[in-house]
Amino acid sequence: MNKLKQLFLLILLLFLVSIVFSQNPNGYYNSTDGLKKEALKTALHNITKNHTVLSYSSLWVVFQSTDALPNNQVWDMYSDIVRYYPSTAGLNREHSFPVSWWGGSTSVPCYTDINHIFPSDEAANNRKSNYPLGIVGGNPNYDNGVIKVGQNTFPGFSGLVFEPADEYKGDFARAYFYMVTCYQDYYNQWNPNYMYMLEANTYPTLKPWAIQLLLGWHRNDPVSEKEVNRNEEVFIRQNNRNPFIDYPELVEHIWGDKMDDFFFVDIESKPVLATPTNETKLEFGTIESGKSLELELFVKGNNLTGSGLYFDLVGINANQFTINTNSITVAVANAGYFLKVTYKPTSVSNLHNAAIYIEGGNITGSVKVNITGSSITPITPPVALPATNVTSNGFRANWQSDGTNIYTLDLFIVENGDKIFIDDFEHIETNFYDVSGLEPLKTYKYSVRKWMLGVLSDPSEEITVNTTVSINNTNQIEDIYFYSFNENIVIQNKSNKNQTVEIYDILGRKIEQFELSPNETRTEKYGYGIFLIKNKNAIKNKNAVGKIVNINY
Repeated sequence: MNKLKQLFLLILLLFLVSIVFSQNPNGYYNSTDGLKKEALKTALHNITKNHTVLSYSSLWVVFQSTDALPNNQVWDMYSDIVRYYPSTAGLNREHSFPVSWWGGSTSVPCYTDINHIFPSDEAANNRKSNYPLGIVGGNPNYDNGVIKVGQNTFPGFSGLVFEPADEYKGDFARAYFYMVTCYQDYYNQWNPNYMYMLEANTYPTLKPWAIQLLLGWHRNDPVSEKEVNRNEEVFIRQNNRNPFIDYPELVEHIWGDKMDDFFFVDIESKPVLATPTNETKLEFGTIESGKSLELELFVKGNNLTGSGLYFDLVGINANQFTINTNSITVAVANAGYFLKVTYKPTSVSNLHNAAIYIEGGNITGSVKVNITGSSITPITPPVALPATNVTSNGFRANWQSDGTNIYTLDLFIVENGDKIFIDDFEHIETNFYDVSGLEPLKTYKYSVRKWMLGVLSDPSEEITVNTTVSINNTNQIEDIYFYSFNENIVIQNKSNKNQTVEIYDILGRKIEQFELSPNETRTEKYGYGIFLIKNKNAIKNKNAVGKIVNINY
């Protein structure tokens, strides 16, 4: 009996050790020990923000490990359509946390952060748009049996929302908790037009209603085996983790029922590399021969000692890759260092591979990082043509096609002189694409890229499009034209002199007065309701002329 008891205790001890290791691999979460609320969130931000920034083209390769069912079936959380890798037809690389929310930049790390990007059915993705998460009422605008889009019924927000299936609500909640933590320093980049769920601060970063929604989803749909496995696959490629999958209770310590309780973690005290870990993968994907692509490998040690940490680039194709240094001091490694790895293929190949061995610092053995890339013949960008069928809410984008290629259309909006990315429309097999759902009297730009063997060409030249106003919906007070859509009123001065405009609510209270320069257009968001617009420069019986605008739900 004593021997059986000892064996049981040994097995239990090994089990507990394995749990601790899986949750705090090599001291990855050491700096969170003894913290709570804002301090804990900021510590997690400082841990997760340092990671390898993947290339956008490599995401299709990464998905085959992070989002695949048996037999290489695509694990699509947006539809029940069965598809198989390596084909990506009908799929999008869906940013669950919309790109437009951080201003549309495609040159920031979150644009390719696989912790919130999933393969998605293209039609479902388009209907999801950039709506916030929520609970859809009884008459959805879109329902494919997996996701819904429609009016929100969850208290705290009125408007259109996207609702995932119950089995994935926790997945999306934890992805959002990750995004507002890893990128909490983006708070001054949040697009003011899309602050549905966000606050412009580093804590709590989410609006109260959004916290309650996500907390409920997080609690009712606990971490699944799918998420655990995906987290590991992400870690060996992107070099960071979603802490709310490793430690679900972190959510409670930051936003929930344990905000007054300190969070504790088992500290790793021996010399180790927190990142990268052994057999990490640095995947460049496919690029054009003669071009180069740089990825950064975040190297972070815990308790390293000795003279230094050393990097050795080896392999049959090592000459296709370079690293920016062969060694760093242990002080630099313990603080964290980005090792720059560059892939510049000089020949066309289906596979270039090499490895970086990291040793020193008194770590046990060495850490191996596997590097792969492939290259194709350079692609000639397509030629974009002027838009046709321009209306108040859309247009047809055109380009030259040889009839054998697939294209991607990139759409941007110009606001205050800044070009902001809206969306990319992929897998287009024609020489045109009909863009819809735009705003009137706005300036848009589009460019086109050719898709060959999993690689996108450089973009074409950009085409500028100015949406119009539907004449049937346009009101006029002499030289002032105005038009309402959603919660906005668009007011345009079509004269060659300044015009003064006054806006009143239904009770006759003046909301705002402003002056429009010649040919200036101004969009104001007043919400739903009935408003009176006056043109003070219009003369009729010596009184200002006014008209009523009804902004309907």
